[in-house]
Amino acid sequence: AERQSRTTLSETAAWTFFALEGQARDLLLLGRYQQALNLQQSALPDEIALLGERHVAVLRAQILVASMLRKTGRLPEAEQAMTQALRLGTKDAVLFYHAGMIAHASGKPAQARDHLQRARATNPHFSIRDAEEARQVLAKLPSR
Repeated sequence: AERQSRTTLSETAAWTFFALEGQARDLLLLGRYQQALNLQQSALPDEIALLGERHVAVLRAQILVASMLRKTGRLPEAEQAMTQALRLGTKDAVLFYHAGMIAHASGKPAQARDHLQRARATNPHFSIRDAEEARQVLAKLPSR
């Protein structure tokens, strides 16, 4: 019974954090980056504590935080947050895309190219909007 209640708590927590991420994404789409960042950053420590750092919801939240840090011009923090998200070795096109965009914004074309190519190789259709942006940025980056 205790194990079942922990599983239910974990599932409920995951859905709660998923809803918070949705609110943050809505704010992001409205251009309210700082509000979105504040919401997501305030939830992330609890999300990690309840779900564990390997849970897919935690990874998505880390990606979102890194992306919002980039959009608010806080590139060193965005790089640090992305390093944290990448360290588990998850093969995820969205993760690689955002890592590439952060590297691009930080003036690191080789890293940007590597991450964006990995995003497209992992799933060339990972996002209608973002896959096209990845293609455009890749076309502008210097080749090796």
